[in-house]
Amino acid sequence: MILDENELRDIVDKTERTDLGDKVSQPMVEDDTTIYSFNFDMLQLHFFIDWTLQKITCIVNGNPVPISGLRCFGIECLAIGIFLDKTLLYYFSFSYNERRATLHLFAISINSFINETIFYKLNKKFKSID
Repeated sequence: MILDENELRDIVDKTERTDLGDKVSQPMVEDDTTIYSFNFDMLQLHFFIDWTLQKITCIVNGNPVPISGLRCFGIECLAIGIFLDKTLLYYFSFSYNERRATLHLFAISINSFINETIFYKLNKKFKSID
């Protein structure tokens, strides 16, 4: 089952989750790439923005994580993502401008996320029948 960005946001908003807070990072520039790094206890998140390819990549504890495309509003850009680490799902929203980046991180129970996804899809299906 594939979720689009809006569906993912809706489901996460309805799912019981633990707010792990937000962290701020200053940019580190290497060639045409800007790097932002964040540490949350046992999680290390790195975002690489390649200005030549106009691409953003996220690495969590050495593993690539899929993220949404960047949505920019003026000078502020936003991306979201979700990844699994051991027994928890983590959801993040990453926003940045040319001076700094902010990462907001949530921990979500896998079972809660699955249940909420099922309810969301069923509700969407039955609403379309009406």
